Amino acid sequence: MDEASVLLDQARESAVEKVACPICFEGLSEYPDQVGALTLYGNRVESALYHSSCVLNPDTGHLIFESQTGRAVSPLTRQQVDGFKCMPGLSEGQSWAKFLDWNSAGHLDLQKVCAGVAALLPVDDATARRFVVKVLHKSANCGDHAELPLPEVVATLLPAIRRQLRRLLVAPRPRAPEICRNSSKEPSDGGGPLVAFRREGQPFLG
Repeated sequence: MDEASVLLDQARESAVEKVACPICFEGLSEYPDQVGALTLYGNRVESALYHSSCVLNPDTGHLIFESQTGRAVSPLTRQQVDGFKCMPGLSEGQSWAKFLDWNSAGHLDLQKVCAGVAALLPVDDATARRFVVKVLHKSANCGDHAELPLPEVVATLLPAIRRQLRRLLVAPRPRAPEICRNSSKEPSDGGGPLVAFRREGQPFLG
């Protein structure tokens, strides 16, 4: 494998760790309705998530890296694949949890759950981790592979996320500070009007 290919593979692996699409390198949550995984006979074959527009031909619905013989392999793991499955929405509790359990382990771990949350919501992996740990009453120092039972994720975590979403939907929108065209004054905190506006907002997962 040449140096350019090695660097590209490393960049793709880094994208997966940062909950980004390993093809376009944009955050998965930029297009949450497109988030999904490569499959073989309908089953996931790897942990990586992609944007559907990055791997599917819009005209044929086939994988864009499919050969003339119809064979395709994952650009990340080189495993054989033949399709793409979108991630179920957070409202589809059981289906969402089973989708995350891509290797049929029978349970989830902290890393899988945090990646699944950050893939659909506008939060980074660190914020998702803090929220998941808090809601499920886990130690802040627990490892990425700490086991999370599927029933607990479905019955406790997903309702907490939905409550948070409802809270944000009914909350009043933050009011932007008035800015006079000829004013030379900045807010007293020195952060500028944009920073002041952001501080009035609410975090997505508090």
